[in-house]
Amino acid sequence: MTDAKHMNVYRIASFYYIHVLDQNTNVTRLEVGPKTFVRQDHEKVLLDPERMLIIPPRHYCVIENPAVRDKNGKVILDSNGQVKLLHSDVDIRFAQEPFSLYPGEILKQTITPLKVIEPNCALRLRAVLDFVDEQGQQIRAGDEFLFHGPGTYFPRKEVSVEEQIKAIILKPNEAVRLRAKKEMTDRDGFERETGEEWLNRTVGSYLPLAYEEVVSTVKAYVLTDKKALHVRALRTFTDSLKRKHLHGEEWLVYARDAETYIPDVYEEVVGVVSVTVLNSRQYCIILDPVDSDGKLQLGKKQLIQGEKTFFLQPGERLAKGIQDVYVLEEDEGLILRCTESFKEDGGEKTFFLQPGERLAKGIQDVYVLEEDEGLILRCTESFKEDGKVARNPGDRWMVRGPKDYIPAVEAEVILRRKAIPLDVNEGIYVRDVKTGKIRSVIGNTYLLTENEELWEKDLPVQVEQLIVLDPRYFEDKQGLPSTIPPRDKSKVITYRVPHNACVQIYDYKSKKARIIFGPELVMLGPDEQFTVLNLSGEKPKAPNKIRAICLLLGPEFSSDIVTIESSDHARLSLRLSYNWHFEITDRNDTKEVAKLFSVPDFIGDFCKAVAAKIRGAVASISFDDFHKNSAKVIRASVFGLDENKRINKRLVFPQNNLVLTSIDIQSVEPVDQRTRDALQKSVQLAIEITTNSQEAQAKHMASRTEQEAKGHLERQKITDEAEAEKERRNLLQLQALSAAVESTGQSRAEAQSRAEAAKIEGEAAVEQATLRAQAEKIEADIELFRLTQSRELELSYRRLTSDLEIEKAKRLADIETEEFKQHVTTIGPKTIQAIATSGPDNQVKLLQALGIKSTLITDGRIKLTSCQFALTLQIVTLTENWTKWPKTIKHKFIPSSANDGVFWMPWEQMPSFFSSVTICKVNANWHEARKRGQFSDFSSTITSAYGLDCPYGAELEIEVFNAGDGNYYNRLKDPDVDLFLILLSANGYCRAYKHDVDYYITLSTTVPPGRYIILAGSMSVVNYLVYPAFNLVVHGSQPFVVHDQPSSYELAADAFHAVAFRANNRQDMGGGVSILTFDDNGNFGLVCENKSNRTVRLSSNFQGSKNVLSSRHAFQMIDTIPAKTQQLIAIFTRKMFSNDVQIAYQASGELLDPDHYIRARNNPAIPPQALGLHILRPVY
Repeated sequence: MTDAKHMNVYRIASFYYIHVLDQNTNVTRLEVGPKTFVRQDHEKVLLDPERMLIIPPRHYCVIENPAVRDKNGKVILDSNGQVKLLHSDVDIRFAQEPFSLYPGEILKQTITPLKVIEPNCALRLRAVLDFVDEQGQQIRAGDEFLFHGPGTYFPRKEVSVEEQIKAIILKPNEAVRLRAKKEMTDRDGFERETGEEWLNRTVGSYLPLAYEEVVSTVKAYVLTDKKALHVRALRTFTDSLKRKHLHGEEWLVYARDAETYIPDVYEEVVGVVSVTVLNSRQYCIILDPVDSDGKLQLGKKQLIQGEKTFFLQPGERLAKGIQDVYVLEEDEGLILRCTESFKEDGGEKTFFLQPGERLAKGIQDVYVLEEDEGLILRCTESFKEDGKVARNPGDRWMVRGPKDYIPAVEAEVILRRKAIPLDVNEGIYVRDVKTGKIRSVIGNTYLLTENEELWEKDLPVQVEQLIVLDPRYFEDKQGLPSTIPPRDKSKVITYRVPHNACVQIYDYKSKKARIIFGPELVMLGPDEQFTVLNLSGEKPKAPNKIRAICLLLGPEFSSDIVTIESSDHARLSLRLSYNWHFEITDRNDTKEVAKLFSVPDFIGDFCKAVAAKIRGAVASISFDDFHKNSAKVIRASVFGLDENKRINKRLVFPQNNLVLTSIDIQSVEPVDQRTRDALQKSVQLAIEITTNSQEAQAKHMASRTEQEAKGHLERQKITDEAEAEKERRNLLQLQALSAAVESTGQSRAEAQSRAEAAKIEGEAAVEQATLRAQAEKIEADIELFRLTQSRELELSYRRLTSDLEIEKAKRLADIETEEFKQHVTTIGPKTIQAIATSGPDNQVKLLQALGIKSTLITDGRIKLTSCQFALTLQIVTLTENWTKWPKTIKHKFIPSSANDGVFWMPWEQMPSFFSSVTICKVNANWHEARKRGQFSDFSSTITSAYGLDCPYGAELEIEVFNAGDGNYYNRLKDPDVDLFLILLSANGYCRAYKHDVDYYITLSTTVPPGRYIILAGSMSVVNYLVYPAFNLVVHGSQPFVVHDQPSSYELAADAFHAVAFRANNRQDMGGGVSILTFDDNGNFGLVCENKSNRTVRLSSNFQGSKNVLSSRHAFQMIDTIPAKTQQLIAIFTRKMFSNDVQIAYQASGELLDPDHYIRARNNPAIPPQALGLHILRPVY
């Protein structure tokens, strides 16, 4: 607006101003436009032209150091002409005319919109200066107060805005916890101290006061019969239930006290206590129970038996939780120990008599005394009679089954025992814990008493290993198993002694031994042990190589290696084998039997004795003599010679009755190396001489045989060549003859063959004609005979049928005649005449007025099925277009022109349009709804779906009928149209389904309260053009509402899938693939369900079906269905109403590789009209 360099002229526009300093007087003045200001030399423009402040409505600004104004609002100047200012003061200005800032005034806060306070909100304000508000109340600096909404807050210079507060919305069962910042009075009029806390339980919005601080929002605890609230008092106070509690007191709040409970500020929620529920088979023990006064009984216990429901009081706890009642069977028992003195009730008891116990006078009956009877008793010993058993601490006793038992609080269950079943050959070791006596129980089921326990019998390690081995295990001891299999040491040790063997058992308590012969089962007593035999083993024999507890009586054999030396000092090693056995004549003789175990190592003993005898005999003879007669020398030395110098047959050891019966020399080998080499050379030389002689003899025989074979071969060769020459000559002769025949006989053979062929064909034709004539004659005769028989049977049947019908008609006529006579006689002719003419008289008069001689008139609301016709009436056709209808009565017979399904029809034409009459179950007081619509195909949005709301449930009759082309007389020319009705629940479940080929179908069902969908349609729209108009009528026993239902074509697919699931005709094809079928009145549907993770290819073949139309326009289909989807494959409907339907199909599925087949394919392609029916739907 100005150029300071070239001119001193300022053009000030409207609503602009400048500040000018007069440098002579040092006074700054305000120049306001519009004007042109020329600056003088002594003047200085401090502020270039500045726009005035314009405050719009509902805005404000803050001016610091405002100018002083008089009562009229004019600015006051001092003596120098300078504007007076209120320094360090502020002025808040609201919407007004545009104004300028005087020199010295500062815009502290720009133009700001006024703050709008919404409902349930407030501003917390603090006074910074003392002032008097609009109500005349004195406000002191530091006071806080609220500005409540809704409203617009106009700021004041004396007040500062601290914060904006929003109201707290309290829902039911909620409260807000508040704290006072200073002494104040709350909204309920209660005086509050600084720091005091309280709850506000008012439902709705709560706006805290200026001196109220929101601590938290407290939610109520919902109490039920199964939950209680454990609360602790933080100080002495009275709660919301008007009950006083002391500091530190704990208690429970139950559902009977309050359904919901909000803890007070002086209450601490310890936790939520769940109800303790005991059934009839449970119990529990409460430690430190609470008495009737609510005080803890420390150190005490309380038994609670089911059935019972209770809450654990504060301080109470369960010992071992909820326990089941001990159910003891007949063979079970409980061992109890008393922890405190108490008396236990007697009662039913089951027990076993212990060894040594006996019943005095047996089992006796209880004395039942009547009023006039008594018992005189005499005491034999001092006692206290109270019917209870006294128990002292430390006592042990057993409770036996069968019974249910709950232990007292003064007793504890130590052990639960079950009777041990024992067979005849089984037993256990039992020890009395009081006396320490050990015994074995064998052969019967036994239940340990309270003073008995199972005793484990230990065996030496060698015995543990030997009892699990075969008794004939005579190998080196190193072959014994290193690990001992586990054994129940409390069971009686058994050992099966095999046949022809024995064991020795020693009782260390009685210091006696017993020997048991097999076969026998040995059972060890508590103090008995097996006698272990340490026998010699290996070759040559070494002591303590074999361990055994079973002594085999033989016959057995043993082997040994014995080294001997001849008289000429030739040392030899003999490998010998002995056969031996024990000979016992009387097993009952204790002394003789005891000899068996008198020699601990009988094998080593007899082997040493035999070796000594052999060495003594061989030492007196030379090597050559021994080599020639070794067997005889050894046997003679061992068995000895009898009186006749013959060798004895056995050697007896009398110490243990061991008998040696034979000795076998397995090998003789020199011990010295030189002797062994010399002996080996002589043997090799003898073998070589024998081998050479045999080889020479064999060569001679081979040469002789070879010469004979060559001579025979030469002779045979000459003979064969002679025979070959003879055959060659014969061959040449035959070849010459064949050539001659071939040249002269070919033409003759061809002529003969043609003649023979013609002859055969002629004979065959004649024979065939003859047979054909005979066959036709036979067929004609049979057909004639069949027709003759059929006509005769048919005539006979008709004759009999006619006779029966005539007889039936005669009898019925007689019956009706007799009945009619009786009725007429009873009623009388005058009464009959009055009844017959009472109704028709009025109708006749009406018809005469119309000029009609005879007709049938209905009221337009009654269906044809309810009409009754007099025998004398003839029915004619009347329609609303009849020109002779009188105007006065036309509206009575045809009340409206709506196409509501009520019409007039000639009786003669009714059978041409209707094959059957359906009687609807509709009462006069039922509710009715009607809808009109048009069928559509399944390529677009479905228009024939309706919503059905049944708030009370109802019995429904749903009817749909096709209107056709509207010309009732041409209805016979219409194609056969099928109709279907599907009723779906809100969740998609099929409640009912009806499908038939007719112009009219009815669906009857009963539904509970809820929302449903009615789907009406026709499959005929897929196959050919039909007349789409239809009427839908719904009758119900309860009120209902039918409304239009917006839907898509997916609804039709989901509906038929629901029909298939409702039919539940499922065939599992494996791998998660199933097919489902449904049918009704010849209409058939097939659904494929693929629950697998792979694509399935389904092949369907309906080639054998008859009189059906396919929704796919095909009878053979191949469909690829992806994973987790289902598809309606095809729907087949009846083609002609008059013919029967036959459905025949085959279906097979194949799972495909998911990497290559993932998209759906249909072959043939789905027709556009049926696209919505066959879309893929997910499997849930």
